[in-house]
Amino acid sequence: MGRIFFRRRRRRTMIRKEHIHMLALILLWMASGLTMLTITRRALWFDESWTWHVAWMSLGEGLQATARDRHPPLHTLLYHLWVRVAGDSELSLRWPSMAFGLLAMATAGQLHRRVWGTSWAGNLAIALTFLSPLWLEQMRQARMYTQLAFCVLISWWLMECFLERPALSRWFVWTLAGVALLFTHYYGVFPLAVESALLLAMRPNWRSLGWTAGRLAIIGLGMAMWMSIGGIRPGLFLPETSPPGLSRILSITVLALQSWVDAHWGKWSFMGFTMLVVSFLTSLLPPIRPVQRRWLLFTAGAIALPLLIMTGARGNLLNFAPRHILYAHPLVSIGIAGGLVQLHQWVAQRASERIRAAALLAIWMTGSAAAGGAFHNALALLQSEARAVRPEEEIVRDLRKRSAPGDLVLSIRAHWGIRYYWRRWQPLAELLEGPQAPIFSLTDPERYLRISLRSCPAFRRVWIVGWQEEFVDPMGLFPMWLLWNGFEESSQDIHGLSVRGYLVPCALEPPSAPWRISPVIFQNGVNLLGAQFRPPHPSDRLLGMALTWSRERPIQGPVKVFIHVHRATGELIAQEDFFLARGFTDIARWPQGQPMTVFAAVRLPERLKPDIYSVRIGLYDPETLMRISIQQPIPGLDAWLLATFPMEALTPMRPWKPLPVRAAVWQDGITLNAVWIQPDQTACPGETVEALTLWGYHEGSGWVAPYVAFVHLWDRAGRLIAQEDHPILEPSDLTAYRSGGGTTVISRFRFVIPHDISPGSYRLVIGRYHWPSLRRIPIGVEDHVELGSIEVRRCP
Repeated sequence: MGRIFFRRRRRRTMIRKEHIHMLALILLWMASGLTMLTITRRALWFDESWTWHVAWMSLGEGLQATARDRHPPLHTLLYHLWVRVAGDSELSLRWPSMAFGLLAMATAGQLHRRVWGTSWAGNLAIALTFLSPLWLEQMRQARMYTQLAFCVLISWWLMECFLERPALSRWFVWTLAGVALLFTHYYGVFPLAVESALLLAMRPNWRSLGWTAGRLAIIGLGMAMWMSIGGIRPGLFLPETSPPGLSRILSITVLALQSWVDAHWGKWSFMGFTMLVVSFLTSLLPPIRPVQRRWLLFTAGAIALPLLIMTGARGNLLNFAPRHILYAHPLVSIGIAGGLVQLHQWVAQRASERIRAAALLAIWMTGSAAAGGAFHNALALLQSEARAVRPEEEIVRDLRKRSAPGDLVLSIRAHWGIRYYWRRWQPLAELLEGPQAPIFSLTDPERYLRISLRSCPAFRRVWIVGWQEEFVDPMGLFPMWLLWNGFEESSQDIHGLSVRGYLVPCALEPPSAPWRISPVIFQNGVNLLGAQFRPPHPSDRLLGMALTWSRERPIQGPVKVFIHVHRATGELIAQEDFFLARGFTDIARWPQGQPMTVFAAVRLPERLKPDIYSVRIGLYDPETLMRISIQQPIPGLDAWLLATFPMEALTPMRPWKPLPVRAAVWQDGITLNAVWIQPDQTACPGETVEALTLWGYHEGSGWVAPYVAFVHLWDRAGRLIAQEDHPILEPSDLTAYRSGGGTTVISRFRFVIPHDISPGSYRLVIGRYHWPSLRRIPIGVEDHVELGSIEVRRCP
């Protein structure tokens, strides 16, 4: 009878284990199915498309590109082989992440069995790992984070096997796992450091020291070989934003930990999250076996080290994203499942039968409710994916409809997702890859915008597709070039991507550099040194401004600029606020004393009332919103009058064409900074030609009213053909202008081409003279400035 009893009991135990394993397979199958349902719903974003881009490079080029991108090479090597076997569809690119995610979940279940000695609760660890929005998201992205999580779990498992029975073969396999871990992502250095510390702490002897030193030596040798081709480059991490005091280290670390918790359990109900916390804390209660102690130390160290070092000690929260330590989520899930096991065992051993039944029922009902809520959130996330927007693909499909041969599309920060879908939809325009590193010089956009003039008769459309353009174009130099030569036709933002359409001539003229003004010195050490204006176009109504700034001393934190456009009555009609400058290159990091040019544009109302308008500029603290006072030239002001102009200067009826004129300085200090003409430098008899002029005023220039400027059209012999003379500012406006300390005047001239003029080339000149003496004011050895020529042709 005894043999029969034990035989039946063994059979029931085997069946139970089979059921547990079957349940684990069902959970993994469900996770696989739910992931596959939505794995292609979203378009490839920048990081994923970079994986695709590097995978199709040659092996040497791919490794060099990976080194420049500051990542280790194992993920690149894997995809280099994978795309040549499985192709590069969205499913193929994302399948390895899903596979590593499923392997990591299965490994978490087995590790729970090793740590807590129970098989059934391992399925809880599998389920808890999958019921994380961040885990589900990373399983559907062609990135290395699920691979990193799998490598961390395998490395820890192999360490436990080595501690159980030290042997050279086990040590060697564990070392290879460490190499794979660090070569998957540099954040793998933190679990490696914790493993080494645990080995020395668990077995403090010379033999353990030798094992650890040998393992680290092999891993270090591999990393040294990678560094020989530039694997770890300067600037791997962002610098400190401020001196890292203890309180700041702790506060930033807490913020980083909170972001990690929110990424995994932020959508759980209060009851469900409380259940998770109670279960995890229960797993820490004694008695704790050695393997459980190692799990606790490993989990705590693998989370705390990156948080303290990468966010707290580095003083910059941008060094950290929750996905960087995705590997910690299955480790914590193992502990939560272990806490449920201990809670179950404690109730089963200490309570009466009725209380035990009620307590177990309450525990399982609460756990089921929490798991059900998390599963509902996961399903809601999956359903939202069914309505997912695919901005990269939508932009390419839209450009396919709107573009024509000869048009250009410039992808700022070289968004490889645009390139991926460009290959699928094949628009007629030419796709150019923009810069990856920040640009700061006015001439930097030239090599991207000045392309071949073939198949471009006169004008072409240029689209700028921007993603995080504030990081690669923090000064706004690309819009400056395009708006200087043309105008903005369209503008739209689609889920983090922006598309700006411009119509420009085939031959682009470089924008005029900002002309120097008397420095406007602010209290925080920021100086405004120069300005240049781009007149608004009837299609975009954008008043563009190129502003030269510098800092004379260290500045803590970011600074914001405001530009306000007012009527003479003081009414605000338009404004623009922007950081000085954007992205990671705010003014606090500018070289001290070095001038930097930033471009901004203010969109004006459709209709302006006849009036004199002014542009005022100032600085303020974006955190307190307090304006920063001016020290010089007029102390106490919180805004500087930068320009004054009549209404007609802002309401052109036709596009302006910039003339390549250098700043001209008259004898009395008045400067001509820029000239635009419309319609262009060709005209018909009887047609009206208009010129928009920007004049500069410096302290000591001495605006003497009335001062008159002229724009003349001469023939080659110097005979006057057509003209327009008028004061740059009317005497009634001069007093208000001078008292405000303005530095720019915009004035408009127009004249009519005579009907009886002969076709040919005529000189366009500009100058100034005193009234009523008509004595011209010298400019160098001349009394005028040559603006260029106008070709008069016969028109029907």
